[in-house]
Amino acid sequence: MAPIVTSWSSLDYENGQQQRTNKMKQQQSQPSLSVYQPFRLRQNSVSVTPPSMNSSLKSYGSVSSFESSDPFASLLPNVGGANPGPTKPPRALHPSPGRGTGNRHHPPPLSIGGHDHSKFHHVRHLQGQIVTNRSKSHSDLSHVGTCTMEPVYCDNKCGQKISRKQMMQHKAIECGKRLVACRYCAKDFSYDTLQAHHAKCGRYPIACPNQCDSPKVVREELESHLKDNCPALMVSCPFKEAGCRFKGPRFSLDKHQEEGMKQHLLLMCGLATRQQQQLSTLRSTVSRVSLNYTGTFLWRINDVQTKIAEARIKEGFELISAPFYTSQYGYKLQASLFLNGNGSGEGAYVSIYIKILPGEYDALLKWPFSHTVSFTLYDQAANPDKACNIVESFIPDPTWENFQRPSREPDALGFGFPRFVSHDMLKKRHFVKDDVLFLKVRVDPAKNMAV
Repeated sequence: MAPIVTSWSSLDYENGQQQRTNKMKQQQSQPSLSVYQPFRLRQNSVSVTPPSMNSSLKSYGSVSSFESSDPFASLLPNVGGANPGPTKPPRALHPSPGRGTGNRHHPPPLSIGGHDHSKFHHVRHLQGQIVTNRSKSHSDLSHVGTCTMEPVYCDNKCGQKISRKQMMQHKAIECGKRLVACRYCAKDFSYDTLQAHHAKCGRYPIACPNQCDSPKVVREELESHLKDNCPALMVSCPFKEAGCRFKGPRFSLDKHQEEGMKQHLLLMCGLATRQQQQLSTLRSTVSRVSLNYTGTFLWRINDVQTKIAEARIKEGFELISAPFYTSQYGYKLQASLFLNGNGSGEGAYVSIYIKILPGEYDALLKWPFSHTVSFTLYDQAANPDKACNIVESFIPDPTWENFQRPSREPDALGFGFPRFVSHDMLKKRHFVKDDVLFLKVRVDPAKNMAV
């Protein structure tokens, strides 16, 4: 007899699911049962040994043996004359109501020969579903990590979870941590920091703060633009130091200079006068600072032979020293030297004098001048112990007019020694060495200040 072939339906599927659930609950509450091996597993696939199409279906008393164990094998009939299983017959499975029907119970249909093919079909369907799920679990293991729909964290560490399928689009367009090149300086920055970079980018174009008509200026060139090119920058007149008070936009400066040329010339003349006065004041200040206030003045005279020759040619040739004071608030003095002599010593001697100059504190000093004055010509011998200096001194005569309070006239006369040292004596000793001689003028520091 040919076997009856039943079709797989949604009702069978639901009945099988219910049968499976009930069976699992019974197995958990009962001792272990003997099971049959109705399937052969080959490389994660299901291989079922079907009953022969030419053999007749036998009773439930003999159940075929299969090559793999399964908890539902006891529900299958013996097909094909395989070795008999346990003597206890399997429990009959009753299908549950299917969808779209109001019948609460369905009697098991019988096939030709009295066999319940719905049970066989139902168990095969349920068992196939179980084995198929098991096969999927093996394939799922290899699918993990490659599934295109699996949500994963962005590689750029932006914190978002995106499916693998959309990851490339996210990283290229949407990710806040994607690298983007600045359109102004061409350097790469993450997208979420690009706006902050623009706030300090050196190549970012910004408007001129003076609102001039020039187009936007690159940030790093703004200082140069304001200094040299901006026509709206407020500038002062170049003659500001002379007194011009003009201040206006740069584009109007040329017109101002053309119209104010005469005024600028007058301002410059006044500036020159003021500067001349300042120079005179500064010279006077420097002179006071460099003055000697010790009452002793050491005079170095260079190029002696040249100056002696010049003095023989020029009548009245005189060398004048720098002024010096007898004390900080004392008399102001000045020495003069005639290398070819003066008066009775002219032509054969060196004459030396000292004269009193008008000082800043003359009103506080005692007159006439009465300090002892001495002149010393140093012998520059190699051995200082063997040196023979020439020293001359005098005490002023209070009756002489030259020792009275000096006037402002520049031709005031001095007092001293017209025959201080002869030219022959200069040659005998080392008074002149390396064409240099040294003279010291010393004034006695006696106090003569009126209180």
